[in-house]
Amino acid sequence: LRQITRTWIVYNKPTAPSNGRQIGSNTGDGATDGADRPNHAHGGFLMALGMRGHLAALAMTDIYDYLTQGAVTTTVGILLGMAANKRGTCDP
Repeated sequence: LRQITRTWIVYNKPTAPSNGRQIGSNTGDGATDGADRPNHAHGGFLMALGMRGHLAALAMTDIYDYLTQGAVTTTVGILLGMAANKRGTCDP
């Protein structure tokens, strides 16, 4: 079983929608396209990585970044994933 690295987890976030604009591009009226925000699937993906034991590769600063992004599904996904990752290790 190969371990997934921290770099792979951090840099494999959802991509921009296929409307021709770049991630985080500004529309000119002060609004962004919203592609830099995590989506529901990414929260589930983080939970699945934790269930497979891959979230141990993340540093505490990475976990803090995920928890403070404000998306509820990402927060729940990272918390459940980390709990599943620590299951059976006797590590608090």
